[in-house]
Amino acid sequence: MENLIGLLPFLLLLACPLLMVFMMRGMSHGSHNGDGRHSTHGCGHDAAEKDPAAKATDDRLRALEDELASLRRARSAKS
Repeated sequence: MENLIGLLPFLLLLACPLLMVFMMRGMSHGSHNGDGRHSTHGCGHDAAEKDPAAKATDDRLRALEDELASLRRARSAKS
């Protein structure tokens, strides 16, 4: 029992890097799609469907991207 108590600080020191490895691995499995949004891994539910604020943000982002594309087309038409 005394040996276990003596090893406890070392076990805690080893636990931190191991937990970090598992957390980083979990983060890499939640990878992003090419457009910067998280992938859904085939669950059939979009994050915006669960959160109305996320849907509003996605809609606003799409509107801004459309406006940017329109401005770029207008600028290239002037040239």
